[in-house]
Amino acid sequence: MISSIGGWTNQELVQYLRTGHVEGKAQAGGGMAEAVQNSFQHMSDADLQAIASYLKTVKPVRNAQQQTPAYSVDKAKTADWESSEFPIDNNATPSRHDNLSNLSGVSLYNSACAACHGMQGEGTPDQVIPSLSRNSAVGAELANNVVMAISQGIYRETQGTMASMPAFSAQAEHITSTLSPAQIASVTNYVMAQYGKDDPGLTEQDVLQIQQGGGSSFLICYAALLAWIGFGAGAIFLLVALIFMVKFCRKKR
Repeated sequence: MISSIGGWTNQELVQYLRTGHVEGKAQAGGGMAEAVQNSFQHMSDADLQAIASYLKTVKPVRNAQQQTPAYSVDKAKTADWESSEFPIDNNATPSRHDNLSNLSGVSLYNSACAACHGMQGEGTPDQVIPSLSRNSAVGAELANNVVMAISQGIYRETQGTMASMPAFSAQAEHITSTLSPAQIASVTNYVMAQYGKDDPGLTEQDVLQIQQGGGSSFLICYAALLAWIGFGAGAIFLLVALIFMVKFCRKKR
């Protein structure tokens, strides 16, 4: 009940597939947002229920290091939306986030993220802009989803409702402002330490690798070596077969 969707109900899965959003658990971005917008939301309830029922039969992949569900990490403080007063970290000097020399996670958050997600990560009252606590991306063991949300942004339209987050990576197609990979690492570390489980300790190189799709698989990394091993094994097999055939023919004589 901890890893993956083990703690989700069938109805929550159906809601996620239809809208891309389940308050207090997850919101779809990237390829999943496209799938929700262009496919799942148009399916019948019966089809979505069937998908949810099947998914619940698949055993979750258990991460031994994960002791609580990613969506259960709750560190955000409740803000008083009736007042303009928000608790602010007085040690964080406001700074333009497009100043690429600024690598302070809290300063970057205050200048680039807080206007939407709130000074305390609480999101909007209707959770159209989600809280950063009780958020499966922020509470996860890996920072990949947070990095990609910051880098590529989020956009989806479902049932007349639009969810949108601007992209901050120079690699994105549509950006409003740019954060460097080092800045994305810094603000991700801050967000996950402040509202998630732990500071993942991302570096600039980690962010670049995540943006490029993650590390290459074993087969890709060693494809050339494996090919040569295959050729060598094939050559040895043919040589042994040839020797066997020669000996066999000599015996028949």
